[in-house]
Amino acid sequence: MASRAIVFLGFLLFGCGGASTDQRVVKTAASRWQCPADKIQVKKLSGDMYRVAGCDREADYACPEDGAHPGGQCLRVSGT
Repeated sequence: MASRAIVFLGFLLFGCGGASTDQRVVKTAASRWQCPADKIQVKKLSGDMYRVAGCDREADYACPEDGAHPGGQCLRVSGT
């Protein structure tokens, strides 16, 4: 029984417990722009590309799923 609980907790933490890509790009933009996360909108463009808008700014971000960037951060590729 205890081993099942450990496996389940591991799955939650590492399998699906991580931040979604939308959450990662919102967190990145909110920090960069000093903008509340609830004011940021995200639109998936294609592949790992997202358009982010909020607090009178707009930018495109690349958010690779493979963890290619340190800390799982999304990188701004255009915009402010």
